[in-house]
Amino acid sequence: MNKQITKTNRRRKAASAIAVTLGAIFFGVALTGSSRREFIPVAQAADHEMKCYSEGFDRDGDGYASLNTEDAKSAYRLFQWDGKGKTNCPQHYVRFINDCNDRDAEVNAGKPERALNGKDDNCNQRIDEPTFEYFENGNNNTTYSFEMLVYLNSQDVIDQISAGRLYAKVEYARLRDSENVLNREPFLVNMFNREGTAARINVAVGNGDSATVFHARVRFYRRADDGKFHRLGELSDWYYTMTNGESDKTRTRAHIVLKGFKEYFDSLNANVGYRGNVDVDGTRYSASRNEIWCSEFYAWVTKTWLPGVAGSNTTDDLIDFFRDNNAFYSTGEIPSRAAPGDYLPIDSNKDGDVNHSGMFLAYDSTKNLVWSLEGNSGDKVGVNTREMEEIRGLGYLTRSELR
Repeated sequence: MNKQITKTNRRRKAASAIAVTLGAIFFGVALTGSSRREFIPVAQAADHEMKCYSEGFDRDGDGYASLNTEDAKSAYRLFQWDGKGKTNCPQHYVRFINDCNDRDAEVNAGKPERALNGKDDNCNQRIDEPTFEYFENGNNNTTYSFEMLVYLNSQDVIDQISAGRLYAKVEYARLRDSENVLNREPFLVNMFNREGTAARINVAVGNGDSATVFHARVRFYRRADDGKFHRLGELSDWYYTMTNGESDKTRTRAHIVLKGFKEYFDSLNANVGYRGNVDVDGTRYSASRNEIWCSEFYAWVTKTWLPGVAGSNTTDDLIDFFRDNNAFYSTGEIPSRAAPGDYLPIDSNKDGDVNHSGMFLAYDSTKNLVWSLEGNSGDKVGVNTREMEEIRGLGYLTRSELR
C-alpha cells in the first residue's frame, strides 16, 4: 500500500498546451470520435498501515524475525501513518518474518542463495539451488529466443561437467498464458562460463512470440550409462525475461522491461530496497530513505525513452503525465491494448483509491490476472499478479523510442 503523496505534484498547468502537443508526437490519442474515453478518478490521500514485529524476535539483527507464519498472526503490532506512507517499521521493530536461521545474519528471505555452502541462504526451503544472472539488455535475447546464465551452485551438479553427463530440463511459459507450461526435455549442457560454475542455456520460442514476456526455470540431471536420467540438486526459482520486438516501438518496450528485470535481480541480491547493501530503500530511484518509491521506480526505469517522465514521484504525477499526452485509458482497455512497459495505477487494498504504481508485463487471459513489475513491493522490487479490480487505468506507451 504505497500512496505516494510525500512530494509536491509536478504537474504545471501552464505547460498543458505543450504537453498535449508532445502527446500527438509520442503517444497514442485516447479518443473515440470526438469524445475522450472515460478516465478513472485520481485517488485522494489514504491512511497507510504496516505490520511490524518486535526486534526481540530478530536475534541476529538482520531485519527478519524468526517467527513462522502461524505465530506471526498474533505477534505483530500495527502502525499507521495518516496519508504519508513509510517503507520500514519504527525503531525497535522489523518488517519481515520467516528467518530460517536467526543466528546467522547472512541467512534470511532477503538474501541471495550462495553456492556450495550447504545452507538455505534465502529461506525458500531449498539448498544450493540454481540461480540466474540478469543483464540490463537481456542475455543474448533475440526476437524468438532468450538465453539464461544459470549458476550451478551444487557440487553434485558441477561434478557432472567433466564427465560430460550434465543434462538440463527447462520449463517455461508466456506470462499471458502462464498455465500453458512448455517443456524442453533433458538435453546435454555443453556451454559454460570460463569458471565452469554457470551454464548458458538457450530457449527457442515460437515465431509468434516476439516482444513477449516469459518466465522459465531449470532443473539438472545426470545421465547414467543405461540412458536413464537421475535428478540432481534443486529446482530453480523462476527467471523472467522478454524477447525482442520486430519494430522500433516493441524493441523499446523490451529495453524498458529488461532494465526493470535487472533491478528485480538487484533486489533479489539484497542490493536495493529493504536494508539494501548498495542502495537502501528506493534511494537508487531518487526517493528518500524510508519513503515509498513505487512511482519513482517506474519513472527511473522508463526515463531514457519517455521524455518528461523523469521527476515523477507520485501516482498522481504519472497519471497526469499520461493524461497530458492523451494516453491514459480505462482498465477495460487492458486486455486488448496493454503491452509490456505500460503504466499501471493500482488500488492494492481495493478501497477505490490509487495507492501504488506498477509496470504492465502481461494480461493472463486464462486467469483474468495482470502480471506486473513493481517497485516498493514490500520495500523490494517484485513481480506480482494483480486482479483486474485492483487496476485503476492504463498509461499507454506509443512510439516511445522517439526520445
